Amino acid sequence: MAARDLVPSGVSSGAATSSGATVRSRVWAAMGVLALWALVAVPALLGLQRCPFAVLLHIPCPSCGLTRAMRLLLAGRVDASLCMHPLAIPLVAAVAATALSTVAAALTRGSPVDFYRTCHGHAALVFLAVAYAAVFGLWVLRFFGAFGGPVPV
Repeated sequence: MAARDLVPSGVSSGAATSSGATVRSRVWAAMGVLALWALVAVPALLGLQRCPFAVLLHIPCPSCGLTRAMRLLLAGRVDASLCMHPLAIPLVAAVAATALSTVAAALTRGSPVDFYRTCHGHAALVFLAVAYAAVFGLWVLRFFGAFGGPVPV
């Protein structure tokens, strides 16, 4: 069966080509979004990213210790990771869910920005907001000495 046989009568074959071009452009958009997420993650995973908050103010930021906790987690040292930042695992999961939903939105909708309009994108945003609220709450508690006090900068 040829591609021209799939086009209904009265419709030009340009519509089939346009549909193929749309699918191709969505795949390229999804690959670009995935590459952008990977590019953003590489400096953090390699420890090359410095926290501007800590560099300028010399106090730990709300996410201070997360990069080190992720690197410990990747090295298989779960206990040390949880000591460095107990919310590293939920936050990584929330960011991964958000990243996957933007890639899926680029693939299905043609734009990664539309991810919040999907059910899984909305859930990822709620998960991310809850995780960041917990990170902020932990930051405040650590300033008062809870959970081992502030992480060294």
